[in-house]
Amino acid sequence: MKRYWHSILPILKYGVSGQQLLSRPGGRSKKGYALYNLGRFEDAVLSCTRALALNGNDASAWYIKGVSLDELGRTAEANEAYGKSLELEIISDMQADMKRDGR
Repeated sequence: MKRYWHSILPILKYGVSGQQLLSRPGGRSKKGYALYNLGRFEDAVLSCTRALALNGNDASAWYIKGVSLDELGRTAEANEAYGKSLELEIISDMQADMKRDGR
């Protein structure tokens, strides 16, 4: 039964299959977030690492990787991931401000 719910949840939440979700931008970081919430921290780190191999500028994937690493007691690696996430968020905010200001 557990396997069934694992495959049906993306359809219920996002209206797509798990494979379709993973092929969407940010899909792997969403999987990492789900794995984190299930307490599967090693799997969450792996999923976020895969997401970052596809898009190294995914701030969410860096953050989820950081909190998962933190849960595993890998503080130095977690801090590095948090730093990258924060850096990307700051850049994104600056770009949004510049766009809003017409620059």
